[in-house]
Amino acid sequence: MIYLKVENLVLENILTKEILLNNISFELNKNETLGIIGDSGSGKSLLCKTILGLLPNNLRVKGSIKLEGIELLNNERIIRKNFSVVLQEAIEAFNPFCTIQKHMIESFKYKLSKKEAIKKASFLLNEVGLKDTQRILKSYAHELSGGQMQRVMIAIALLQDTNIIIADEPTSSLDTINQKQILEIFKNFKEKTIIFVSHDLGVISSLSNEILVLKKGEIIEQGKKEEVFKNATHSYTKFLLDSSKNLSKGFSSCLQ
Repeated sequence: MIYLKVENLVLENILTKEILLNNISFELNKNETLGIIGDSGSGKSLLCKTILGLLPNNLRVKGSIKLEGIELLNNERIIRKNFSVVLQEAIEAFNPFCTIQKHMIESFKYKLSKKEAIKKASFLLNEVGLKDTQRILKSYAHELSGGQMQRVMIAIALLQDTNIIIADEPTSSLDTINQKQILEIFKNFKEKTIIFVSHDLGVISSLSNEILVLKKGEIIEQGKKEEVFKNATHSYTKFLLDSSKNLSKGFSSCLQ
């Protein structure tokens, strides 16, 4: 059953008349992961922001984005209810003067006592691989490593209890070990629908059911992971496949 459906999406800068996204269409089933890959400037993050309704006033959207048949364009209430986000540089999303505990408690959508909220926050931190939860909760963002902060952001996304998680390059600033650990966390989200953005095809291949390849704001390849890898038609996709095979031993098994 189609869960998220994007049709003929066009994003235009009304000041410059530049088309930033051109005729983007795809479908995503519930509890599946869509991997979006492309180089810098391909439109990956812009597509995510368009879905989330986080665009400046100079950008105009045409087309349709539907969640279970409900139009999302200009429907902020439905977006907030159903989507949460994991960003690339986690530390930049946190107030340096607030503890992790304060950030997490303020992120709950439903009302809990402070004791219940701390218990729930500790549980979710443990779920994403952070064992020393009491220390983490009392820490400030600058006191934690990049990998720890990325896990904290994932925990916050989970506590919002949304149906879809959009992860915009959440592993790009991490070392190989932390990348693998973060990917394992996402793999365990069996009851979540995920849109995972990366410039690394190895990362995308290890996680996604569906693949979307973007270049200069257009889809140049899309389909099931196995189909795209075995029958890539565009030269750019073939280049990514060849590069991924040569660059990372850690992800080489994903491409077999």
